[in-house]
Amino acid sequence: MKYLLLLALGAALAACAPAAAGQGNRLSDREALEISSHPVAIKGGTLNGLRLRGTVVLTADHGAFGGFSGLKIADGRMLAVSDVGWLLNAPLIDDGDGLRPGAAEFVALRDSDGERFDKKGGDAEGVAGSPDDYALSFERDHRITAATPRGQAEIRHRAFETLRSNSGIEALARLPDGRLLAIAEGHRSGGAPAFLITGETVETGALPLNVEHYVTGADFGPDGRLYVVLRDYSFLSGVSIRIHRYGLAENGFPDQRSREVLAEFESESGIDNMEGIARWRDAKGILRLTLISDNNFNALQRTLVIDFEVLE
Repeated sequence: MKYLLLLALGAALAACAPAAAGQGNRLSDREALEISSHPVAIKGGTLNGLRLRGTVVLTADHGAFGGFSGLKIADGRMLAVSDVGWLLNAPLIDDGDGLRPGAAEFVALRDSDGERFDKKGGDAEGVAGSPDDYALSFERDHRITAATPRGQAEIRHRAFETLRSNSGIEALARLPDGRLLAIAEGHRSGGAPAFLITGETVETGALPLNVEHYVTGADFGPDGRLYVVLRDYSFLSGVSIRIHRYGLAENGFPDQRSREVLAEFESESGIDNMEGIARWRDAKGILRLTLISDNNFNALQRTLVIDFEVLE
């Protein structure tokens, strides 16, 4: 198998930069996008250490708007990636109507040769980093890519190829030391497969799970803990969402002994298919936790943004 250097974030970036030199950041089809939002109520649910600040539904007049599976918020901006190969980059407006994006840039992802991805190649699920310096995880065609001002690069690894086609790397988070923590959606003995990535090095481990829910997103917060959103679905009961929080063990993987259940929501609460999660601190210093849903481009589903305050 051919290995390409991951142009990772932080410390790993400098080591990988030569591999991407000259390629350029070939994202094109950049479009200005006006997004409408209106507040909705989320009822019920169990919260522990979180306070619900507000929920909005997002809509836009664009055929590719939706399917958002990964979310990152930093420096007053949101970066959301969809599973049909589009990236939403927008400033955030925080007012009485809830947290919502302002005038946005909508970008079609392309490979290093400038070609648009098909569904298999463009099924992005996780995002880590910032709007100008980020990494994406993909399922179906299992890989992690990075795009920075210096160019693009990707990593493929034999451990990724053991994942099922539609249960690949669903969650991606950057740790303080610059490593990337990638977590797959599927279950195995011991939990969800997890990978720690530093440049070319990929270490394998697991996120221990004691629920039927599947990992859909993760982010490492400024409080030094890992936040994970999980989802379960059945035809009879609908969607069920959990939010867990972990400390990290010495090896960098989540420590099961530290697990806390922060939220539990069932379908009757008005929740949707929550897949992206972002842990951030706002301009007032308040710790926030924000989720976005993948509407599956289904008329019966919505693109929700749910915003919480983390009660320290």
